[in-house]
Amino acid sequence: MRPDDLNSYLILLEQADQLRVIKALVDRHLEVATIIDRVSKGACQNRALLFEQVKNSNIPVAANLFGSCQRVAWALGSIDLQEVADKVARDVRGFGQMSADQAVANLCSQSRFQPHVTVSETSLDATKEGLGGLPALKFWPDDGGCYITLGQVVTADPQGQENCGMYRMQVLDQQRLALHCRPTSDAAAHLNRWGRIGKPMPVAIALGGPPVLTWAAGISLPLGVEEAAFSGYLSGRPISLCRCQQSDLKVPATAEIVIEGEIRVGETAIEGPFGNHTGSYADITKSPIVHVRRIARRTDAIYPTTMVGPPPMEDLHMAEAALQVLSPLLKHDYPWIRKVSMPREGIYHRGAMLGIDRGANISMADVIQVRQSSRLLRGARMMILYDDDTELNSPSELYWRLINVSGWQRMVRVESDCLFIDARRSRGWRDLKADRTCLSRVRGRWHEYGLDV
Repeated sequence: MRPDDLNSYLILLEQADQLRVIKALVDRHLEVATIIDRVSKGACQNRALLFEQVKNSNIPVAANLFGSCQRVAWALGSIDLQEVADKVARDVRGFGQMSADQAVANLCSQSRFQPHVTVSETSLDATKEGLGGLPALKFWPDDGGCYITLGQVVTADPQGQENCGMYRMQVLDQQRLALHCRPTSDAAAHLNRWGRIGKPMPVAIALGGPPVLTWAAGISLPLGVEEAAFSGYLSGRPISLCRCQQSDLKVPATAEIVIEGEIRVGETAIEGPFGNHTGSYADITKSPIVHVRRIARRTDAIYPTTMVGPPPMEDLHMAEAALQVLSPLLKHDYPWIRKVSMPREGIYHRGAMLGIDRGANISMADVIQVRQSSRLLRGARMMILYDDDTELNSPSELYWRLINVSGWQRMVRVESDCLFIDARRSRGWRDLKADRTCLSRVRGRWHEYGLDV
């Protein structure tokens, strides 16, 4: 059964012995993050964490909530991610030759998956407390400040087409945030459209709510597919949303905290540095400023956060879940891609190992085209092609196949900041295999050789 708010999710995790409650007083300046980092790397069996007492805040902090694929599956209302992936593959296949993006759009447009608009449960007005009342964390020593990292950032274009994305936000002062969003993001596209009509862009930031929606905010969906509808489809039950007070934007009705504000086009602030998944600090950037107009929260609100840094960290499990759930879409559009693997250390760079149908006549140019058009592989920094009988989860086999590539100049290519390597066996390749007759005889006489023990 899908958990519909953060509290019910925490209860589920506690019942499964996947939550550790920390009652000691902790400092949001580095101390909480240092604990999260150690647990993410294996301490306390990588459990989710709930810090009940955080200095200078009366709001508890929850972290590492999605720190395993099993926990992500529970967030999606399932016991197994493969079950969700199989459902996606089956439903998309039902649309025949239609593209995967269009099939997903059709699925999510069904009325039974559309979100319900209801009354908000974040009834306590905390605007006077300002952003300082929230336990935003400083994660790494040279970070530019405290950051909100697990917020669902809701924006819309002037025509009302909404998007719910996940972007880091640096707290500048009591009433301002610096929103870091890439130029290619939906939030940036919406901001540009508001700029053309000379009006500020409304923004809403939701913390908490259905965990499935928090997870969905971090993945790339087809144009026009809203994250709430996709969450309803994946979990089989619609999401409850409510309208904001300062705009027509909609946020989860069961959110713990909602921040409402606006961005004035062209107004920026210095954001960063920020300790990133690369193992280094992301550079200082000029980012749009969110002017906060209202903060509302539950009376018993819990503040969810996530931390990034050298792997393993929570974000890798969220990305692995996305790969497993969304890879059927890639295989639907390109059936000659039989297998996809992204080692977690490079998953956010989409470092992909592809198992290609050995019977298909697929060239490097075909794969380069897939990188340009596929949502799952777009922007990949490395793609290595293997035959589909290669075990993509075996580092030793991958290395063996790779080092035996013949003709590096023909098989290696760099294009658009991506390294392509064709490690498939050449057409004249003859696999070494034991003689079947002799192998059968040896198996039959194995006990005679005295090699059973």
